[in-house]
Amino acid sequence: MDHSCRPASHAWGFPAETVPSHGIRTQSVYFQLGNERPRAKQGAEDDIEDLRMETPIEVVRTHGRDILASEGMQLEKTFMQHGDVSVYAHSVGAACMSIRIARALNIRLDERSLVRGALLHDYFLYDWHVPGPENHRHATMHARYALRNAERDFVLNDIERNVIERHMFPVNLRPPSTKEAAVLCLADKICATQETVAGFAKAALAFFRGPANDL
Repeated sequence: MDHSCRPASHAWGFPAETVPSHGIRTQSVYFQLGNERPRAKQGAEDDIEDLRMETPIEVVRTHGRDILASEGMQLEKTFMQHGDVSVYAHSVGAACMSIRIARALNIRLDERSLVRGALLHDYFLYDWHVPGPENHRHATMHARYALRNAERDFVLNDIERNVIERHMFPVNLRPPSTKEAAVLCLADKICATQETVAGFAKAALAFFRGPANDL
């Protein structure tokens, strides 16, 4: 009798004589399934880890609690940024959007510095809609003003400085030189566009609804 399948059959604990000729193929299938189980388990563990992951707003609160509570940030609530969105709300939104972008693109970066820089990227502390000596060149200068004020009120690291100073690229010609600054630069543009479009839509809706509401 041919015992060529004996080594394979012994691996399953059966005498070679009792294993049919397709036993090796069957063992191969089970072997592959056995290899799949650890990968499936790891995938499930990754899914569970994703569920445990802090939401973007929770990350912002964790890393920026002192900034959010500061007098300067409270002052930002009184200044409008785009449409009817305050500078404070825009800054928090940009920080949350930055976290979403970094996670979606699986970018490894300094999350704390990203959040803190994002919260302070528009820390210029004036109403740019009202004519004044500082805001006549608001688009090109406010990043510099924000950095100046942030350095006065907080201890910044180099990444946070880069996030604040370079967020207006390409209006300002110097591009971001860190991953964190590049992410915030993109997040800022997305949030600004959303806020501006929403403002126009709300104004248009009010315009067309106005006469009907007066009847």
